Amino acid sequence: MNFFVAVGVHHVSIQLDLEILFQFSHLFLSFKTFRPAAMLVERSSDYGQTWRVIRYFAYDCASAFPNIPPGPAQRVDDVICDSKYSDLEPSTGGEVVLKALDPHFQINDPYSHEIRELTTFTNLRINFTQLHTLGDTRLWRRQARVDEKYYYALYEMVVRGSCFCYGHASQCIPIENIRGDVFNQQGMVHGRCICQHNTDGVNCERCKDFYNDSPWQPAIGSERDECRRCNCNGHSEKCHFDMAVYLASGEVSGGICDECQHNTMSQNCNQCKPFFYQVPGKIISDPYACVACNCDPKGSLNNGTCESHTDPSLGTVAGRCICKRNVEGTRCDQCKSGYFGLSAVNPEGCEVCFASTLP
Repeated sequence: MNFFVAVGVHHVSIQLDLEILFQFSHLFLSFKTFRPAAMLVERSSDYGQTWRVIRYFAYDCASAFPNIPPGPAQRVDDVICDSKYSDLEPSTGGEVVLKALDPHFQINDPYSHEIRELTTFTNLRINFTQLHTLGDTRLWRRQARVDEKYYYALYEMVVRGSCFCYGHASQCIPIENIRGDVFNQQGMVHGRCICQHNTDGVNCERCKDFYNDSPWQPAIGSERDECRRCNCNGHSEKCHFDMAVYLASGEVSGGICDECQHNTMSQNCNQCKPFFYQVPGKIISDPYACVACNCDPKGSLNNGTCESHTDPSLGTVAGRCICKRNVEGTRCDQCKSGYFGLSAVNPEGCEVCFASTLP
């Protein structure tokens, strides 16, 4: 593909806008004319709201970009000025090659925040800032239009990269309903990940609904780091991840079930709600495991709650009512012998009887 830009204009930009976040790998430019005497490449990862320079290129870095250090880079995130691709020769067919990451640096975690900041992009912009004029502007100063015989022209521009899926996909497809001009071309990379490992999102950047028992993590190498399904015992189809709970469990489980049904509650919907108890012989995943207590609220403690389950070590019996001091009966609905007047406002339930003495 050929790109031609305005004759005699030093500051010209080519911008590539992508449909979604991608991971940048290489930029390759092949020039029909002289390569620029100075240029810079920028990227944006927020659809053009902010930009960061990837690399400066100049025939004379000290003059073109005086505040930018020359190479080589000392750290993986160093932004340098490179003079390798700005010579006058060749006059045609000259190349500019830019790699997102210097191969001299060892990258242990390709999805670390630092690497993502260096490689992901939604937009790429190539800024040509100075033409090579072969000294004509000094020799022919009186001819104001002398530099109009110079211009930038490209044979080819190739941007290489991959859809960004955090290691949770092996295939990407076109994004629907984002742009009307999406087309297919051999070698073209689309942006919607076909997510695996129970992940979801355009970039597989989160766990699927109901797979929040473990924290979302990128997959690196053979480590798949799958999102795990929440255990709600069949009483809920919604859950969320809680890091504090996960750490407290020894990194075993961090899923919190939401909107527990069938009169259940707690992290895994594995306890009966207050005023309900687990029927002996029924497992907690049974939708009818929890039934209402049958306690008289006037004569029982805590307004009629009962013991939620049977546990011999604790001495609890499922469904048993806890009566007030002067009350008895399976339902705590009777005054003990010598007491009368069962009342909800009486903290002991019933009053003691007093025998009358006649003179």
